[in-house]
Amino acid sequence: MPAPFVVSVSVKVLIVIYCNWRQPKNEMTRDLRKYARDTNLRLLAGFILMLILVGGGLIYLFYGVRGMVFGLMCLLAGLTPLVFIGLLLWGMEWVVARANEE
Repeated sequence: MPAPFVVSVSVKVLIVIYCNWRQPKNEMTRDLRKYARDTNLRLLAGFILMLILVGGGLIYLFYGVRGMVFGLMCLLAGLTPLVFIGLLLWGMEWVVARANEE
């Protein structure tokens, strides 16, 4: 399967997921913390998507399929500590929110 086709389908699927995920306009609230949290999540998702698509695409152009596979493995390995730290912070926030409810 050619790489541009895969990228095109992947982008279309992500757009559909995003459009179904975002909050409808008629239910807008003034919860600025939720807005900031959603915005940060969207920025992070966009950064990771751009890193993988653009980085993988450039590696594919210069080094071919084997280089792209190895480059994506390295990118994912580099993101692993950030994911673990994010999960740890999210877990801590969840525990504190549960403790404050009681």
